[in-house]
Amino acid sequence: MDVEKLRSDAEKLDWGSILSANSVDDKVELLNSLLEDLYDRHAPVRAIKMRHLPAPWLTDDIKALMHRKASSKCRFKCNPTDLNKDKYILARNRCNKACRDAQRRHIHESVQNGDPSGFRSGHSTVTALIKITDDIRWGMEKGELTVLTLLDFSNAFNTVDFDILLGILSSLNISPGAIGWFHSYLRGRRQRIRIEDSFSAWCSTNAGVPQGGVLSPLLFALFINGISQSISCSYHLYADDLQIYCQSPPQELHNAISRMNCDLNNISDWSKCHGLKVNPTKTQVVLVGSSRLKSKIDWLQLPLIAFDGVTIPFADKVKNLGIFIDSNLTWAPQIGEVSRKIFASSASLRRLRNFLPTATKISLAQTLLLPILDYADACYSDITEEQLNKLERLQNFCIRFIFGLRKFDHISEYRTKLKWLPIRLRRNAHILSLLYSVLFNPSTPAYLKERFVLKLHADNRPMRSSQRLLLELPTHTSEFYGNSFTVTAIRLWNSLPLEIHPEVKIVNTKSPNLPVIKGVKENKELSTALRRRRDRYERQAHHITQQQELLNISSNEDLIRFSDYCLRNKLQLNIKKCNIVNFTKNKNVFNYPYLLSSQLLTKVDSLRDLGVQLDCKLHLDEHINKIVNKAYKMYGFVMRSSIDFVHPSTYIYLYKTLIRSQLEYAVAIWNPYYAKYKDIIEKVQRKFLRAVHYRCAGSRLPYSELLQLYNLPSLESRRTLLSAMTLYNICHGRYNCTELTRLLSYEVPRTAQLRAVRRRRLFAAPGSNTNAGLRAPLRRMVDDYNTFFLGIDIFSSSHSKYKQEVLRILNNTNE
Repeated sequence: MDVEKLRSDAEKLDWGSILSANSVDDKVELLNSLLEDLYDRHAPVRAIKMRHLPAPWLTDDIKALMHRKASSKCRFKCNPTDLNKDKYILARNRCNKACRDAQRRHIHESVQNGDPSGFRSGHSTVTALIKITDDIRWGMEKGELTVLTLLDFSNAFNTVDFDILLGILSSLNISPGAIGWFHSYLRGRRQRIRIEDSFSAWCSTNAGVPQGGVLSPLLFALFINGISQSISCSYHLYADDLQIYCQSPPQELHNAISRMNCDLNNISDWSKCHGLKVNPTKTQVVLVGSSRLKSKIDWLQLPLIAFDGVTIPFADKVKNLGIFIDSNLTWAPQIGEVSRKIFASSASLRRLRNFLPTATKISLAQTLLLPILDYADACYSDITEEQLNKLERLQNFCIRFIFGLRKFDHISEYRTKLKWLPIRLRRNAHILSLLYSVLFNPSTPAYLKERFVLKLHADNRPMRSSQRLLLELPTHTSEFYGNSFTVTAIRLWNSLPLEIHPEVKIVNTKSPNLPVIKGVKENKELSTALRRRRDRYERQAHHITQQQELLNISSNEDLIRFSDYCLRNKLQLNIKKCNIVNFTKNKNVFNYPYLLSSQLLTKVDSLRDLGVQLDCKLHLDEHINKIVNKAYKMYGFVMRSSIDFVHPSTYIYLYKTLIRSQLEYAVAIWNPYYAKYKDIIEKVQRKFLRAVHYRCAGSRLPYSELLQLYNLPSLESRRTLLSAMTLYNICHGRYNCTELTRLLSYEVPRTAQLRAVRRRRLFAAPGSNTNAGLRAPLRRMVDDYNTFFLGIDIFSSSHSKYKQEVLRILNNTNE
């Protein structure tokens, strides 16, 4: 390079244009362009001219290639402790790696049709699993089943044919000189086996990419990428792991399986032509969908999946890229596998827990145990509260191992010392961290970037919220896709405080997709900037956790006052029966420790309060099952104890007193909404009346005739009657509870004409857009009155008259 000419050309450049630029970014871009032009003229990047590789680059053992005539090399062999040997090996390895890495970067920049996820920056098994699981959930959202096939290539990296690989490189318009370089890189390799100080004979390598080489993953990705031309179904390829899936409604499942079998035949032909072997015995197939859709399948008429003449049965669960996917997407096998791995990995550590310092145990737990707990947790964010509690117990197990705690010792303060988030917040932090990478890292997969769109106006103009990176929530109608990574991540992101969201500048307002956002430099400083921002987010997430803890202090203060009151009045508390339950529709609940009399209260998913079983989501199935079981037990007791009774009225009296009372206690609170629960309760009375009539009369009658014969209403009519009477008691103040009376609102007609001509609703039902609000007890009482009993004056009628009128209307309705 001519230094004087370089200086003269540098002086001729228009450096003043940099000062005239408006922003710092524009100045940096102008400076880079001027320097690039100068470097291209005086120090251009030249292609590799070498057509062969030095022999030491073709083997892993340098000892076998030392030439005795070279004095420097003879010193290596005669004196293994010579420092020159280490210098020679270090220089050889650095030169080897630098040359291969330069070639790899050149191919990565020039070839665009590489492997979708494997061996690429920003791509991982987690991103691949998110794509597959979210696609499965979207199929369930549309009422479709997913046929997922997992293919296993046997020893794929060691069976790559050199001639076919070089032909693929030639088809990618790689220069003949570079092809010759790759020919020298692949050919002439030898390998041998080493056992301690013994070596086997050298053998030539005629196939396979070099194991551990910088170029090997890229070469294998280019080699196997051609398989995509043989697949018509949806697929995802990660290194040598191929996942094929197709979706269809239950009535068109035969066509989906036919398409899958056609693709498998094409893959079999392609593998044989390219020298790869697929192991049919390790190939797995699973049919994923909701239980309702799978119940419509005629399994006897369903065709099977076949590969290379081997029939592959449908499995209940499959292992894909390290996680278990079951046919109903419940994640129960995955949670069980995580638990098994953690206990298996900690078996040897527990024997050393008394001899290791705390710092070492922290490092061991963070290295060996927590990665098992955290791996791909963003893929299964829709696990149940019970499964989350199981994961939390596993995290607590790690904390107990570190600090040597016993089974029932409280661990909250120790978790704070470790600066670990609770398992629910930890999983949310992982989801948000991954979303942050998707939004701001340009190397993250495009199939994830396209799922996140900024909020825009109807005319595609960016709203003010788009400047704070608020994301558009995808339209969905069920919880199948509502529990996906995409929807969960957007909800968590939009719920963050605005000061956490980075400000960005939108370059193209016509496209709302996030890859066109400006504000992130695509250079070597990207990883440092990402780490810095992620660290800042983790600190802010920890601050949010502290704020949430402050919100629960007031509840703990109330418990302390209650405990002091009991001590002053000599009241003894049964701590074993004191529990905590969080009533919420969300799965991710902040787990805060509550203390009563200096003892930790147990958190439960459901509790029994005044005879009614309530779970954390106010579902009724557990309570209904319990009262039905109690009624059946009493039914068996009555029938066994009254075997000598002959008059039906005695049985009916026992039924009303002992059995029906079990099914009607506090019915206004838990009045079932779904038909299946109504039928379960009605079945008790139906079974009892049939048994009594058969014992007394020796014949069988339909249920409707039995009700008329014994003058009994159906249990559903009884529940409607009891709810109507509860509303009557509230209106007349019989419960002495003004809070209930305040909840009632009355609808007043707008004009006197409407009041005289049109009969309107008496009660104004409280507005609600959720199932929980529509099925609230008082809302259902009001709706029943406005629908059936509007002709009855609830205020002027006496209690007995109102009850008779309600019974009359119910009898007419049943008839």
